Amino acid sequence: MAGNKSLYWDAINLDRVYYSQDLADLLARYFTNGVFNNSHQVVASGSMQLTVKKGSANLRGRMHIDDDVVINIANADGSLPRIDRVVLREDRIQRITSVVVIQGTPASSPVIPPLVRNNNIFDLALANVTIPAGAIGISQSNVSDQRFTADCGNVVQAVQTADFNDLWIQFEQEFNDWLTYIKTVLDGDIIGQLIIQIESLLDKVGASVPIGGMLIWSGIKTKIPADYLPAEGQSLLVSEYQRLFDMIGYTYGGSGANFNLPDMRDRVVAGVGSDTNFNTLGKKSGSSSHTLTEAEIPSHTHLQDAHNHRVSASGAYMVANGGVTIPTVAFTTGTGNNAVVSNATTTYSTVQLGASTTATNQNTGSGTAHNNVQPTMAQFYIIKVIGNPYTEDVRDLDAAVTNIKDDLSYSYVERKTCKKWLDGSPIYRKTIHIPSLPNTAVLQYPHGISNIKYVITISGFSYATATGAMHATLPITNPNNIVSNISLGNFSTTGIYIDAGDDRSMYSACVTIEYTKTTD
Repeated sequence: MAGNKSLYWDAINLDRVYYSQDLADLLARYFTNGVFNNSHQVVASGSMQLTVKKGSANLRGRMHIDDDVVINIANADGSLPRIDRVVLREDRIQRITSVVVIQGTPASSPVIPPLVRNNNIFDLALANVTIPAGAIGISQSNVSDQRFTADCGNVVQAVQTADFNDLWIQFEQEFNDWLTYIKTVLDGDIIGQLIIQIESLLDKVGASVPIGGMLIWSGIKTKIPADYLPAEGQSLLVSEYQRLFDMIGYTYGGSGANFNLPDMRDRVVAGVGSDTNFNTLGKKSGSSSHTLTEAEIPSHTHLQDAHNHRVSASGAYMVANGGVTIPTVAFTTGTGNNAVVSNATTTYSTVQLGASTTATNQNTGSGTAHNNVQPTMAQFYIIKVIGNPYTEDVRDLDAAVTNIKDDLSYSYVERKTCKKWLDGSPIYRKTIHIPSLPNTAVLQYPHGISNIKYVITISGFSYATATGAMHATLPITNPNNIVSNISLGNFSTTGIYIDAGDDRSMYSACVTIEYTKTTD
């Protein structure tokens, strides 16, 4: 057939002739092989007959449509089982599609007969049918449905999901080309406004919480946003949350392939600082209740109320050493060392009562733990575990803005700009500060640049060193007074030459050079 076809056109005097294969090829481009809408189920009847239910199918662009079809199964082998295969067949030689039974070979371990698929014959598997040895009928349990396997399948559209990978690569390249272009054609004012707008957008997009950041969630737990998880110490796979793992590691537990989220249940947050309770990220301290120890009780005294001590004769004795007058007292008669005095006055130097007595205060308080919780409202802590496409890719846009800023900024250190020279080489920029211009002599001031290939531009300005006034753009050309000229040129591998027609030592200068290099 011709390699180039244009289908389909009305014929004039039979000048347009098409083949059935042309239509089959067209349909095959839009539909996959298989049955339509789960049709063509194979159903057993209990006898050696099967019914293939009505429906339609597509076989390489050839359409098969039929009503219920009854098919006969060959008699069973007397001693060995076999497996037959019921198929839909496209036969290009006979120019027909039909239901066909491929008979298997009896064996102790029977094998499913293969499908036939070549240029002329193409089979779709509907069912595998096991024929037990000596069987006189087939039950539904002997029928293995094959319509939803790779050997058949339901018809679906041929183009299911577009592959945007190549399209994205093309878009990305076009964006980069555009970005490079605008860097070379937009002046500072326009590109500066562009940066302001981009940075404003970055501020809005970047305002979202970064991965690893935590929020207080006041809603119900089942409504936590998709990018977050409750911070409850659960274990996560490093492979599934690599960027979060890069942020927190094993700080909150885990090892190997797993790491843990912080467990914020029943806890409040304190900033990491010098206090030993809070000097390490993830360190836990404190409790919701506490029982005071003796060391934690402030030093104090106990006062006793005024009281009397009564002495009984059985526990008191006196030693008569003279010097103390004992008033007349009455003691009941005691035994042992007890002194017995009755209605008399005696002088003693020492009066001693029996053993010393200790006064004991009664205990009070329960000794139970006290509530240690400040006024509190329970909420959920949730942690950002994954990003969204905008916050993930914003870093690339941020880097592009940084490159643009580098293009627009000047520095005393060498910077690569985004501009390119005619040969495609990147253009570098450096500003050199010269603290004192020369007198009438030529000054060669070192620039500190290596591997220079081409000098693209040299420009600058001078100013009075003492006052900062009297700015003048370099080079200075005054046709009326050649002595006042200051030239920039004769750029060498080590320095820049400045030629002043008069004493310019009271002036300083800044000279900016753009250039390419022999090695990038």
